[in-house]
Amino acid sequence: MSIRNTAVLLAGGRGRRMESDVPKQYLDLCGRPLLYYSLRTLLESSVITDLVIVCADEDRERIQQEVISPLLADAAKSGRTGEKRQQEMQQKLRGFAGAGAERSGSVLSGLEAVAWPCDYVFIHDGARPFPDEETLIRLSEAVQQEGAVIAAVPSKDTIKIADENGYVASTPDRRYVYNIQTPQVFSYELILKAYQLLREKALQEGPASDWSAASLIRELGITDDAAAAEKMCDQRVKLVESSYRNFKITTPEDMDQAWAIAMELQEKWDASLLQISVE
Repeated sequence: MSIRNTAVLLAGGRGRRMESDVPKQYLDLCGRPLLYYSLRTLLESSVITDLVIVCADEDRERIQQEVISPLLADAAKSGRTGEKRQQEMQQKLRGFAGAGAERSGSVLSGLEAVAWPCDYVFIHDGARPFPDEETLIRLSEAVQQEGAVIAAVPSKDTIKIADENGYVASTPDRRYVYNIQTPQVFSYELILKAYQLLREKALQEGPASDWSAASLIRELGITDDAAAAEKMCDQRVKLVESSYRNFKITTPEDMDQAWAIAMELQEKWDASLLQISVE
């Protein structure tokens, strides 16, 4: 029986630090919205069998028109195999789930939208446009052994831990310091249980407009999916080698590097399909 891997692609962020009126997932990157790149890589991946996009309800039509439709059209133009590739992508793309006010709510919404067989789930931030197939394969192989794995790269910088007054309190050994990325990959039942337990615990604080904004989540230090698995299910999480190109678009300066990488992709994706224009 083949493994079923679902990708949960988070596209509900607003990117306030980008200093732009346009949410960063729609920023132009070589003639395509930024979200196009991660979505295409995941849909073309040999290890992803299903995918759900998590976004605000009012953004669904925009994603359909500006991201999905061009992507499927580009796939259909890919020579004699184009129509088959387009059909495969359409079959993988299961639909949408509503975004929460905070990341935790968005992730659980995506997890609970899975209504098809699923062994493992790849949770990926749409603000990271350049996951690569090699990393996805390593993650898929590792999660079958570990149950919980995350993409990571060794820190290039020396890290300092500060005290409450801004003085250096300690310096961790850089050999053991990693920058954590997405996808973060888990047994579906494990991460679903972790987030459902987290929601239950957060709601015990009292009525709230959105449970994922509960102070408990901040107190527990749950800033990513791995922390949810660690805190709620006592799950050990394995680091899996990724690429420094798989960075998160956070500030306007990040777009310069993203453009350079997107332009290199013309070697893999036909330059005419990317509609690259350089002023």
